[in-house]
Amino acid sequence: MKLQLKALLSALVIATPIITVLSCGSTQSFSSKYLTGDEKEIEKYVKINPTTEITNPDNTKTSIFTFTLDLSSTDLTQIPENAFYNAESRTYTKAGTGENKNVSVVYNLSKIIFPATLRSIEKRAFFLDPAIYGQQQRKLELDFSKATSLTEIKEQAFKNNQISKLVLPNSLSVIGDEAFANSEIESISFTRPEEEISLSKVGIGAFFNNKLTSLDLEKFNKLTSISKAAFKMNQIASVKLPTNLESRLTIAEEVFSQNPIKKDDVIVSDTNKISIHREAFK
Repeated sequence: MKLQLKALLSALVIATPIITVLSCGSTQSFSSKYLTGDEKEIEKYVKINPTTEITNPDNTKTSIFTFTLDLSSTDLTQIPENAFYNAESRTYTKAGTGENKNVSVVYNLSKIIFPATLRSIEKRAFFLDPAIYGQQQRKLELDFSKATSLTEIKEQAFKNNQISKLVLPNSLSVIGDEAFANSEIESISFTRPEEEISLSKVGIGAFFNNKLTSLDLEKFNKLTSISKAAFKMNQIASVKLPTNLESRLTIAEEVFSQNPIKKDDVIVSDTNKISIHREAFK
């Protein structure tokens, strides 16, 4: 039984998940509130970004059309499961006017501003299939600056996006399994680093396969568990562990596997409160 459980955990981290039946109706009904309907109503939430250009390998130019979804004026408490999973939920189509009335422009979601009332982001809310979406379509900036009530980001919520710099709210307590896996994250910080950080649990493979080079957990005094392979396959060369823990912290196996850092590089200030699995750096 133990061998079967170990195999199951390994598969969870490294394998592409099999998504169960999705409720397309609920996905469309959620996003359509903000992306379709009366133009004046849409303008409350959809902000068109300046058009940018990229140079292709053959030196041709491609225009990139994107928009910001500003939910800061809403009273949302939850982003539902699979809310922005499909292409329709991440695009805004603007119809032309006058002589161009038959020409429409499709804009891709590139940034989202979350509201102060938000408490949870559900499973796979922004999950992307990298086989379907191109690199430019995967780019997503997350603005949690107003989301001071957010406590949980659930499993695979942002998996496979291209996030780069992640700034989380201090209120966040739980990061679910694979929540930010494979998202090209280069840095993690908090909106108010000088204040108390509430994070207590980091799930299995939560930041698996990103581009982190360092990890500063020194002020994470409420942290109790960092689960298997949470930071596996990054570029982490330095780690600062909490120095004033409120309770015992458990660091599971493979948490720092396939990173430059070695166990001897990590200073443990209180061995009575920090337990590091013998294979955490394997």
